[in-house]
Amino acid sequence: MLREFDEGTDLKVKFVKKLSTSGDHETDIVYESGDLPDDVGGARGLVWCDDAISDKKCDQHYARFKSRTPVQTTGCHETGHAVGLTHGAQAEPKVANRHSSLGCMRAPYTDGPYLGGHNVAMINKTY
Repeated sequence: MLREFDEGTDLKVKFVKKLSTSGDHETDIVYESGDLPDDVGGARGLVWCDDAISDKKCDQHYARFKSRTPVQTTGCHETGHAVGLTHGAQAEPKVANRHSSLGCMRAPYTDGPYLGGHNVAMINKTY
């Protein structure tokens, strides 16, 4: 699933053997499995900023999944949030949450683990 981000956008994905949670070279996205808070309803995953640089920038995100082996669509969706993508209604320009250009960022998500054209454009514009 992460190949979609590496090969399809300007982002470069690198897997590290040693997790770094502090200092100048923090791991950007930390993936883990575990319980989710009760207030997230039926969500299969959740992302949060662990080290805010500002109100719009985060140095390190955590992505937690209910399942130890999450479906690829869930991984794509939560990774999208970690790199700054939102659901369509919160996007600029706004689109419907189920708009086809959102790919795995559709809400609720049920489609395959791919980024939509709108999301690829937003990632490339940002990175």
